[in-house]
Order: sequence, then structure tokens, then C-alpha cells
Amino acid sequence: MSVPDLRFLRTFHTICESGSFSAAADRLHLTQPAVSYQMAGLERDIGAPLFERVGRGVLPTEEGRRLHAFTRRYFGELSALVEDLADSDAVAGETLRIASVSGFGRYVLFPRLEEAVRQAGIRLLLLYRTAEEGFELLLSGEADLG
Repeated sequence: MSVPDLRFLRTFHTICESGSFSAAADRLHLTQPAVSYQMAGLERDIGAPLFERVGRGVLPTEEGRRLHAFTRRYFGELSALVEDLADSDAVAGETLRIASVSGFGRYVLFPRLEEAVRQAGIRLLLLYRTAEEGFELLLSGEADLG
């Protein structure tokens, strides 16, 4: 099993929350075929089917329910972190070093955090690395978050 693409996890989470590939595509400003492609890739990465087709909608399989519970916690914690950073009384000039895989950091994480950390007076430094290198940066203390 390979590490799932985090964009695919966002799409998966949105499908679970909205109940269909089409509704998720609308919410994510993607085409329905792009959503289907991402889910085929995620199912390949996970090694299990994640949805059962039911009429025009979908229901998560047992594996899909377990993954949805994870994405609900993950995206919930990410939102809480962004809010916390925006509300923090951080020392001006402090740098928050975040190790992230390139696509997720550049297209998902950075846009969500940029304004919040700027308002809090924190400088944001994103370290684009592979997942393995990101873990190494965290363990060595060279990154604050990953």
C-alpha cells in the first residue's frame, strides 16, 4: 500500500459528506470524471473498494467508513489548527516550519494557513519534501508540523 494522495482524501471526504460524486464535484469545482479518477486512484492506493453505488448516490463500504472517520478527524483538526493560529498571541516574527508534500502544501495547506498566520504575526515556512523526508524533519526538530 502506498501513502494516499491528500487531494484524493479531500475528495473522498467530500463525497462522503455530500453523498454523491456529482455533488462532491460541484463542491470541489471539479468535473465528475476527475472525481471518479481520483477515487479509482485512492481505491488502488488503499487496496480496497471504498464505495458501493446505490442508485444515483454512493454509500461507503466498511473500509470507506473507517477512512471517513479518519478524514473527519484529520480535516477537523486541520481546521482547528488554522483557527488556533489565527487567534494566537504569537510573538511577532516567529516562524512556523511545516514539512509537507509538495502538492498538498502548495495547493491545500498553504492557501488555508497563509492569511491566518500572517494576521497572527507568524512567518510561515513550508518545506516541500517527500512524506518520508517530512517525517525525518519532524523527528529532527527541523520542522514544527508535518
